[in-house]
Amino acid sequence: MGPILLATDGSEYARQAAKRAIELAEEREATLHVICVVDQRHFDDPALSSAELATIYAEDHAAVCVRG
Repeated sequence: MGPILLATDGSEYARQAAKRAIELAEEREATLHVICVVDQRHFDDPALSSAELATIYAEDHAAVCVRG
């Protein structure tokens, strides 16, 4: 299996998908890439939400999150 791409918008569904994506990446020893999306219809000037900050933290510490 190749790399896994997770798109997240900070919603509860995205959080559930993130948990599963992390599990899959760990099980298959795959690279996990994460992209944060913002619906500009609701947010003219995108700012980082707590979910996005958590995603950035997970990206920065992926080795610990997945293999730790």
